[in-house]
Amino acid sequence: MTTKSGIHIARVWAENFHRLRFAAVEYVPGTGLVRVTGKNGAGKTSLLRAVASALGGAGEVLPAAVNEESEDGTGKVRVELTNGYTITRRFTEKTPKGYLTVEGPDGGKHSQAKVGEWLGARSFDPLALFDVRPNRLAEILLGLGNDPQLATQLDALRARQKQLYDERTPYISAQRHARAVPKPEGQRPEPVDVSSEMARLAELQAIERRQQDEGRALLDKQREIEAAGAACKRMEDRVAELEAKLAEARSALATSNRTKQRLLGEQMVMELAYETRESVTDEIEEVTARISEADAINARLEPWKRFDDAQSELREATTNVARLTDAMRELKDTEHRLIAEAGIPVEGLSFDEDGAPLLRGKPLAVASGAERIRMAVAVALAANPGLRVCLLDEANDLDLEMLDELRLLAEEHDFQVWACRIGLEGAGEIVVEDGEARSAEPTVSAS
Repeated sequence: MTTKSGIHIARVWAENFHRLRFAAVEYVPGTGLVRVTGKNGAGKTSLLRAVASALGGAGEVLPAAVNEESEDGTGKVRVELTNGYTITRRFTEKTPKGYLTVEGPDGGKHSQAKVGEWLGARSFDPLALFDVRPNRLAEILLGLGNDPQLATQLDALRARQKQLYDERTPYISAQRHARAVPKPEGQRPEPVDVSSEMARLAELQAIERRQQDEGRALLDKQREIEAAGAACKRMEDRVAELEAKLAEARSALATSNRTKQRLLGEQMVMELAYETRESVTDEIEEVTARISEADAINARLEPWKRFDDAQSELREATTNVARLTDAMRELKDTEHRLIAEAGIPVEGLSFDEDGAPLLRGKPLAVASGAERIRMAVAVALAANPGLRVCLLDEANDLDLEMLDELRLLAEEHDFQVWACRIGLEGAGEIVVEDGEARSAEPTVSAS
């Protein structure tokens, strides 16, 4: 438990400050939860601003600080601390930022710098934590840890995570592509093997080509016979015309006749062979029909092949996505372990690939009000400034259980957390009503 050595607020007085006409808070618990309650518009926020204007300096003073009902156009805030110091800020219409005086327990006067010695970087207004840039917020959070190498280690983990993310991306695309291939309707047909039919078709086509060659050869022989017949006719005509050379012509005629008879014999042999040749045309048509039928069946298999290929691709992609996701999850677990071991007091803290803080894996902007308050107060407590005071203007997101948790946390770490709530909730509150604030009767003595 933290040593009880922090500085807290003991009393607060305010006159004509924003909505407050008058406030006299004579009793403030030393540590724990200080509830500021009242209706909307009663002046709760003005009370917290009054404290902030005294403790936080001129930078915490908003315009038009003086209440418009002030008769002399002046306002004043005085805060008494448990270390005996009193801080007073006076406002006029001409000096909207006011004049600050710091008086020590011995009556000595001090400057604003004295208050600055007690303040931590983010201890006074924890919700201001969310107003800084993400990279600056990351520096603040990492600075709360006890490991000087944590930032370097987390940078290395983020670089490796980005590498795994980039490696996983094409597999995720492959998953989407594979899932987009539809499963064909109906029953999957069995594939048909046409290799033997293709071989038989080749044999038949070769026979057909030989038969065509034989037909052309027979035609050539027919032309040759016709030419021989023409020659005979010319010879006969010449015999008639040349009686003087009859013997020679008869001899030539006889020779031609013999040639003709020989050719006629050859023609008869060839015609007989042609007429008795094996007919393959019908079988070619049958084989071609069977191949066409097989092609049609196999064509119906193409969608199934694409589907099978897609399923194989999907299985491979899913395996790789799971592998890389597990690796990324291990890196995140390592990141969480390093943050926990470094002592950063923010449960569920991690960082995205750009180094911006995440809370339970989500950007801080989408965290609930209770989560943001819990984180902000935890960071303020870890900063452990000399002036251990936090101001929560919007604490309505916290239920009673969370309020009690916040009280115990503040008491454990010697802090004083002022929280504005709508409505009265019980003893020990600072009640703000119609521009006036007062302390409820204490239920315990101030520590």
